[in-house]
Amino acid sequence: MVIKPILWSLVLGVGVISGICHAASQACVPGAVLYTPSSDFVQHGDTVTHTPTGLMWRRCPIDYDWNATAKSCDLDESTDRKSYYTWSLALAAAENLILAGYNDWRLPNITELRTIVERRCTAFAINVDIFPTSYNNSTYWSSTTSSFQVDTARIIKFDKGTEETKSKSDSLQFMVVRDAD
Repeated sequence: MVIKPILWSLVLGVGVISGICHAASQACVPGAVLYTPSSDFVQHGDTVTHTPTGLMWRRCPIDYDWNATAKSCDLDESTDRKSYYTWSLALAAAENLILAGYNDWRLPNITELRTIVERRCTAFAINVDIFPTSYNNSTYWSSTTSSFQVDTARIIKFDKGTEETKSKSDSLQFMVVRDAD
C-alpha cells in the first residue's frame, strides 16, 4: 500500500494551521503530541503489548485475522463467525478466547480502551500502524456498565475517538486485552 501525503488545513478562530498528514485514510494534526506512538508497542504478530500500561492487545477485532503480509485485519468469511456481538456475548467470547498461548483474554474496560485512542487523529482515532483499520465498523464495546443505566455499556467510537453508551442488546465489534506477563 502506498501512503500519499494529505494536505490539510484547520481553521481555529483567528487563524489557519496547515500541514501534511502521512497516514492512509486518517486525518491527524501534525506536530501534536502522539498519544499512542508505535514506539510504545512491542509487536508480536497478531498481538501487541502497550508498554506504558502493560496490556497485551489483539491487533484485530474479534472474528478478524491478522494478515502479516498485508498488515491488515481480514474477515475470515469461510467460518460462521459473526463479528458483531451483544455485550454479554462479547464478554463470553473474550473470556473463552485462546490466542498466542494465553487463555486469560477479556473485554477491556473503558479506561483500558481509552489508552489506545489516538487523540490527535480522526477517521480513525487509533494508531493505524498498530491497529489496522481494514475493517468497517469503528464502534467497540468496553466491559464497563454505564453508571446511569445498567442496561447500557460504555463504548468508544474510533472514527472520532468519542465515548458513548449503547444498549447491551445492540451488536457491536470488540477488541480483547490481557495483562502482559
